[in-house]
Amino acid sequence: MKSYLLTAVAILGLFATCYGQEPKKSNKDSNISATGIQRLMDLQIEAMKETSRNLSSLEASEKTLDSTFNAVLKEYAKDSLFVSRLTEAQGLWKKLRIADLKARFPVEEPLYYGQVYLDCVYGMLKSENINRTKFLNQWLVGIKEGDVCAGSLKLIR
Repeated sequence: MKSYLLTAVAILGLFATCYGQEPKKSNKDSNISATGIQRLMDLQIEAMKETSRNLSSLEASEKTLDSTFNAVLKEYAKDSLFVSRLTEAQGLWKKLRIADLKARFPVEEPLYYGQVYLDCVYGMLKSENINRTKFLNQWLVGIKEGDVCAGSLKLIR
């Protein structure tokens, strides 16, 4: 999570540096008004705010995921084999989530994919977290008695 935040801060710093400088004046640039430049800066600031909101949303989904995982571990604490297997599965899932992200965005240079890269990454990870939380929640909710595929899920009578 820290790497996502550091990437976001680096990109925000890059934009702040770029927009903090006076634009060079040339014959080509004479058609660009101060109002146009201000509008572009306003759009960039709004995009950075949206990225920040997306990061906050991702972090909230991470907290919910971790909370659900820990609740399952607590609920099934007496079943050491299950706890061991679930912990292993969770670790592998986290590696798969990152591998999927790398497959979707194989070039590791964030600017390669454009300004919305972080929004895409945060959205993808948030979606994966929500799906995993739903999956883990099965052990807390349980399954109707009689389901022959219940496995380690607790039964609801």
